[in-house]
Amino acid sequence: MDHWYLIRTKSGLERRVREQLDSHLPELFLPLLKTKVRRWGMLVDSVVPFFPCYVFALFDIEQRYRLVRYTVGVREVACVGGEFLAVNDSVIENLKRRCVHGPIELPDTPIRNGESVQVLRGPFRGLGAVFEGYLAGTERVRILFSSLKNAGPRLVLPASSVAFDPRHAS
Repeated sequence: MDHWYLIRTKSGLERRVREQLDSHLPELFLPLLKTKVRRWGMLVDSVVPFFPCYVFALFDIEQRYRLVRYTVGVREVACVGGEFLAVNDSVIENLKRRCVHGPIELPDTPIRNGESVQVLRGPFRGLGAVFEGYLAGTERVRILFSSLKNAGPRLVLPASSVAFDPRHAS
């Protein structure tokens, strides 16, 4: 009986595994995500797997396991406690609905000047700050530590190192 299973692939080989198994299995599904990646020092649009190193496949595990498992680029069919992990149809349908118009696009929610943020990485991790603005060029931001108000130093960090902090929103 056919069920959806999660196939774990080698890094970067999701599309290749999908192509190789496409004519052998009833259905394969590789949800994609539109995102920005850094190439040659610039941010460019790219389409990447939504779940890196995984492809969903509909097949009969008893009849097609060996074909799937020994396909070039496949690491394993995901299992838990020695049992193959069948994915619920509703999960697949929900993902397919999100992908109906192409790759999933997560909304950009830029932080506005004056909003509270929290430092996520580095030596100041966990500290609250006030967002002062984005800097031109290489995806940097300027923040002012909230506990220091206007008397404290300003800090420049990568934009990915800060996040909106709803606990201190006005």
